[in-house]
Amino acid sequence: MHHALGGGFGPSYKVAFGYDFVGDRFNQQNPVPEEDNDPLDNCSSDAHGTHVAGIIAANATQLNTTGFIPVEPFLGVAPEVTLGAFTMSVGGAGAYTESPHSIAAQRVSEQGVYLTFSFGNEGSQGLQTGGSPSISSGAMAIASVDNSHSPRFYLLTPDGERIYYLPGTVFGGWQSNVPSRIVVNNPQVTVNDGCSGPDKNVTGAVVLYAFNNADGCNSAVRCNRAAQAGATGCLIYNAGAITGSSTIPSGSITMDDGLKIIAIVANDSSSIFTFTNLQGIAPVVRRLNS
Repeated sequence: MHHALGGGFGPSYKVAFGYDFVGDRFNQQNPVPEEDNDPLDNCSSDAHGTHVAGIIAANATQLNTTGFIPVEPFLGVAPEVTLGAFTMSVGGAGAYTESPHSIAAQRVSEQGVYLTFSFGNEGSQGLQTGGSPSISSGAMAIASVDNSHSPRFYLLTPDGERIYYLPGTVFGGWQSNVPSRIVVNNPQVTVNDGCSGPDKNVTGAVVLYAFNNADGCNSAVRCNRAAQAGATGCLIYNAGAITGSSTIPSGSITMDDGLKIIAIVANDSSSIFTFTNLQGIAPVVRRLNS
């Protein structure tokens, strides 16, 4: 057993009891179940169970989030429990709600049970094609996407280099090509940058703020205060999707791109950037797929 899951299996360990309903070699080539009293798969190449168990029960090293309470021991089988929801990472080709799996899911759902299934990896059968039983009208389909690139809006540095941004969700981004200076609000501040409004004169310029998880305000507060101070746009770096201002274009950029802009402005505060409504293909930092 992985050390983060207790380093062993049995009464004295984090995972105290369990049961393997199919066996260690069960797959398409070995379709006959070989049940045993040990659910351990020893982090094999098919160790989906270990992956899910890690999400639920792994030791949370250095996790100090308020309200987090690790529960142990874990019991692998509790036949006396009435379950109101099932989640299954199963599915197969055949995107039809009339398939046996989908019909079974529909019937279980009609009994008041919530069902979630993996949407599947059936894209080779057609764009946006899912698998059964996730397409059942009684099921919730769960999926993740692992693109290496994605369409993104961009602005241009004075030397023509692209910096990709995510538009704010309220007013949006820039609606045309707009040349503008960028005022870096306060490159020395580590938290709450812009929460009380701009520290500098931002009239007629786009203001750049830093984001920190410890900030006491959101993007809407700082971008709307920038608009009230005369800014024509608002950028926040080191942030994901943002709400932004309700009256001026807003967007978020990466930490690296924010530092790049800071360096350009530090060298020449009159530098002109071009904000666009054009899109390019930007590389994407890949996230964990479960």
